[in-house]
Order: sequence, then C-alpha cells, then structure tokens
Amino acid sequence: MGFVALGIAILTWGLREKPESGHEVSLPSLPLPARSVAIAIEARPASASIWLDDALVPNPYTAERPRDAVLHHLRVAAPGYATEEVELRLDADVRMSRSLTPLAAAPAVVSAAHLHPIANVATNVATNVTSARPAAVPAAVSAPPASCDPPYYLDARGIKKFKPECL
Repeated sequence: MGFVALGIAILTWGLREKPESGHEVSLPSLPLPARSVAIAIEARPASASIWLDDALVPNPYTAERPRDAVLHHLRVAAPGYATEEVELRLDADVRMSRSLTPLAAAPAVVSAAHLHPIANVATNVATNVTSARPAAVPAAVSAPPASCDPPYYLDARGIKKFKPECL
C-alpha cells in the first residue's frame, strides 16, 4: 500500500506545471577577478643578462604579472657563454633557473717560429751539429677546463642535462 501511495505522489509531481523552455533563468555574469602569476627567473653566471619580451630585466628576476595565454620570448645571454632562448606562457606561475653553457675557447694561433725556436738552423748546423737540436717546443695551448659548477644545464624544455665533460 505504501508503494502505491509513493507511485501516485511521483506521478502527480511529474505532471505539475513546468515553466516554458523559453523562460530560462540566467544569473548576471560577474567579472572574474584579475589573476596574476608569479615569475621567478635566475640565470648563471651571475653576470648573465635576462630579456623578457626584448626588455632587459634584473638577474635574478621576480615579479607578479597578469595571467595571459600569449607566448612570451625569454633570452638569457652572457659574454663567453651560449645564448639561450625559450618561449613561455604566463598562464601559470613560472619558476626557472638557467645555467648557460660556456663557449669552446677559440683555437690558439701558433706561428712556426714558436714551434721551432731556432733562429738560424743553417748557422747552427755549420758551426756545431750538436747545438742544432731544437730547444724544448712549447706545449700546445690547451683549452681552459670546462666549468663543472654546476655539472649540468637545463635544456629548452627545462630538463636537467649533465655536461659530458664533467662526468
């Protein structure tokens, strides 16, 4: 008997008058609060310069900027180091550390006079054969040791890569 009463109640509730489909209730749209993102960018070496959208910013750079979905151009450069450039969006907080890779030293130009310091071989051979031996040849100029502090760098996607010369 209780189930019959429940069924009748559900049936009468379903048959009640419903508002027409053209009368939709809309809530006034409120403007969303302006959101900002926190940006923290640090570059190594400490002398590196940071440009965000072609504007020079301090190193390290921390700021609050409006959230947007626009691509922004970030460039980090220092003399004697490879420049890094990445594109980023300010749709979430950004925390980035960039370690620039040192450029390979240019090969030293060594003249023939440095390799063979004997000024006049013919004179030395004529006067004294034993003195014709060349003096000690200066050692080739070697490249400075690679900077292994830190022994890694971050690639364009922010993934840590170890420097092969530091392994």
